[in-house]
Amino acid sequence: KSLYQCPVCQDFGSYESCTVAKHINKIHPEQCDATPISNLDRYAQEIRDLQKKCFPNRPMKLVRPHVGNRPRERHICQICKIQVAQSDRQRHVYHRHLKQQRIFECPLCSFASNYDIHRVKWHIKWMHKDDSNREPYSHENDYKEEIDRLNERCFPGWQHRRRQFWWLDIEETDKQNVQIFYKVLKFSTIFLSPTIMHNSH
Repeated sequence: KSLYQCPVCQDFGSYESCTVAKHINKIHPEQCDATPISNLDRYAQEIRDLQKKCFPNRPMKLVRPHVGNRPRERHICQICKIQVAQSDRQRHVYHRHLKQQRIFECPLCSFASNYDIHRVKWHIKWMHKDDSNREPYSHENDYKEEIDRLNERCFPGWQHRRRQFWWLDIEETDKQNVQIFYKVLKFSTIFLSPTIMHNSH
């Protein structure tokens, strides 16, 4: 069972949304703004039951119940008219309209991304394992005025609340818990996907 699926071919799935996002970028680059399909609502109760069994003394949060039955809100970019998921608006602005090739850079080599810090973090994790705790360089502040201008042109009235990890979606996987859970239920077809929740102030 896949918690996330590719919306283009629907044959590829994973228990991590970022894995499906990488698949989309690599296999369907012409539709790189597409958002992984979430099946969390379908397996929500099973996941909660398994969470209680595996981690009885550790409260965890999944997607809030009312979110699971509601379609993901989408917005139309006023520059290119592409429909974009609410959580992907900033990535869309960076990738389609900012046109800066090195917004996020690996501190250890020449690898960079023009829109997604998460890609650089995964690159560091897998290509520089001895220095996997290093953080990507971000040049967002260098282009702050242009980013704010494009945000307003693309999505009038919306101002992105910049946080250190703005790129983490509410449905992102807590990878440490996933690894523990996967070892416990190695042969199970259900995978744990506790949600990383952010505090908004």
